[in-house]
Amino acid sequence: MELMRIKTSEVVPDANNPRRDFGDVKAFAATLMDNPWAKGEPFNPIVVVRDGAAYRVADGARRLAAMLHNGVEERRQEASRRR
Repeated sequence: MELMRIKTSEVVPDANNPRRDFGDVKAFAATLMDNPWAKGEPFNPIVVVRDGAAYRVADGARRLAAMLHNGVEERRQEASRRR
């Protein structure tokens, strides 16, 4: 795993994610705006796995939804190059 910056357009949610209710994403997204190092991003990066031309979310679907709400176009993510 390595910490990378990946564009939002390259990240896709995992269709098999068992979590369907992300709670109040808008309120959660507002808390991410307080991050002094990366405004709009969570302190813990999401984890993605390379899946063809895209990256699939392995951990952090709620964090991804909040970052999308905040308009974050590129983010820090833990990524595995292995599929």
